[in-house]
Amino acid sequence: MSLVEAAIAANRFGFGARPGQIETLADNPWDWLRAQIRQPAAPAGDMPMTRAALEILIAVQSAPDEESRKPHQDEARALRDRDRIAHIQSAVASDTPFRERLVKFWTNHFTVAYAQTYVMPFAGAYETEAIRPFATGRFRDLLGAVVHHPAMLFYLDNVRSVGPNSKYGQKAGVGLNENLGRELMELHTLGVDGGYTQADVRALAMILTGWTPGRAKDPPGTVFAFRPTGHEPGPKTFLGKTYPEAGEAEGEAALDALAAHPSTARHIATQLARHFIADDPPQAAVDRLAKTFQDTGGDLAAVSEALIDSPEAWQPERRKFKSPLDLVVSAARGFDLAEAGPPAVNWARRLGQKVYDAPSPQGWPDRESDWLAPELVMERIEWSYQVIPRLVADQSPLPFAEALLGPTLSEETRGVLRGAPSQREGMALALLSPEFQRR
Repeated sequence: MSLVEAAIAANRFGFGARPGQIETLADNPWDWLRAQIRQPAAPAGDMPMTRAALEILIAVQSAPDEESRKPHQDEARALRDRDRIAHIQSAVASDTPFRERLVKFWTNHFTVAYAQTYVMPFAGAYETEAIRPFATGRFRDLLGAVVHHPAMLFYLDNVRSVGPNSKYGQKAGVGLNENLGRELMELHTLGVDGGYTQADVRALAMILTGWTPGRAKDPPGTVFAFRPTGHEPGPKTFLGKTYPEAGEAEGEAALDALAAHPSTARHIATQLARHFIADDPPQAAVDRLAKTFQDTGGDLAAVSEALIDSPEAWQPERRKFKSPLDLVVSAARGFDLAEAGPPAVNWARRLGQKVYDAPSPQGWPDRESDWLAPELVMERIEWSYQVIPRLVADQSPLPFAEALLGPTLSEETRGVLRGAPSQREGMALALLSPEFQRR
């Protein structure tokens, strides 16, 4: 039996152990993880949630006055609130938490946020229909699903990007928006040092002109549309290759090139190793993941298996400081809550992480230093002492911590919990312990 590795599997690869889970996993935690990524993915289907969200947005935009617009705006806000709860609940309730962590990783990697008003009805649909079905599939399929989705097209302003020499651009005097082209390379694929230039940013932005969400005038159910009148005509040179005029196919070819680029393999490998191993990931682990990515043509299941097989990921030292979302979900799982609900959304917000509202297209930060600001640390302390202990009056601190952390719980922390002056303070100290605050 391997209780240490079982604790690592549940807490580092997943979202925290449930009571009794570590003993259950001890026989073979590696197979438990592998089984989660080789399960059949949920089908992408015909994107019913996205279609419904787009109908709400079209109704808002089409309403003739504020009075008739308000019910649809209220519907969008209700959808936003429901999606925030579902985002956390899916992690709390998951029986495949490693796969769920991968879903959340990719949702954050390809961030969209409510800061862009038009995203409000879409964030939950985006995670469910553009991220979840592809989280352990081919990276190229995931990239394509993301770039075609209304949430991303709105968030990074491609709806406002028009070819300057296109029919519509010349008629309306509008032009290019480079946001999607830039972030696709800097954040989503090649990385900031991936070897592209400002000319490549502009070229990719021109290639993607005409890519928009469906509109009221489109056939019912249209989620994505290519609009030739807004597409920049003529050949474009991107990453050293000239693409002849081919309309929408130019964009597909550019996505093919980005997905297959060696810099993309390196960037994705670094991001995954940073998330699962350490803020400054070991070079050997990055190299191994990048090689797997390239050798398999971006097979994310194979890359995830390579992560499981990385000895660096199984070091007992906890080197990843939990984000607020991680902390809230691991607490809810540790308390064996069936549902987290609105309180969990409020807890994450109070601790510094509003669901689906990352501060920039970079997503939520993944380094300890970003979550150790004094005011955020004080919020963790107050949350641990004031909120959570009220829910668990019947828990004993040391058995609680031992059940969730197993033999990775240090003797020092055990001593602190044994000497706690009260049950409530002991539970707060268990939540504030270095072992619980890290994974």
